Amino acid sequence: MHNIKRHYWIIFIFVLFAISYLNYLLAIEFQIWSATLGIFANVLIFLVVIIPFTAYLSNQIHTFTLSRNIQEKSAFKFLLLVLIVLPVVIVSLTIYNEYKEKSLINIIGYDSEQVESLEFHLDGSKYWRNTNEEAIEELFDFLSQYNVKKISNNDWNSDVSKVLSFRFTMFTKNDVIAVSIHEDRLSFHGNNNSGYYSVINGPVNTQWVKVFNEKYNGN
Repeated sequence: MHNIKRHYWIIFIFVLFAISYLNYLLAIEFQIWSATLGIFANVLIFLVVIIPFTAYLSNQIHTFTLSRNIQEKSAFKFLLLVLIVLPVVIVSLTIYNEYKEKSLINIIGYDSEQVESLEFHLDGSKYWRNTNEEAIEELFDFLSQYNVKKISNNDWNSDVSKVLSFRFTMFTKNDVIAVSIHEDRLSFHGNNNSGYYSVINGPVNTQWVKVFNEKYNGN
């Protein structure tokens, strides 16, 4: 009897994980986590829909295995072991992929064909906006040399008063991407990679940024 209950809970936990992980991926794809209403709706769906459906589906699977006496077979026991290990592997790989070193350009998701305009601001200067493809290409060619690594919110130092910072907003056909760079760290908002990052091969060359700002400011 204990084994039967244990089999059910293993199936239940795996099914719940599979559905929840799919829901998590969809929420990221549609940027649901970026809005309070989206988070509330997703939590509500989890409690009202996902958990009851998981219980129903798990019971159906468990009943089927009992009716066919599958639970006594060695292949089924091996499958249960896989169901236990697989979620741990997937979560570990997801965390590793999120926090591993990446190209800054890949994080931003820069696509020259999608960009419509660029708004730029360097500390001490006025904001300027430019639709010049040359200016946009020049900025992202410069940024392509830097690699970044995501850090947690607790590791983020919000005091940027002692560093030179610049900010730019990239307006694309489907999104608005905002980046604030503070020499050796940056905050990013706009797509699935939103968050805080440290610049691995920084600090960012602020002298180049000053020249770039002077070149296009007001043009």
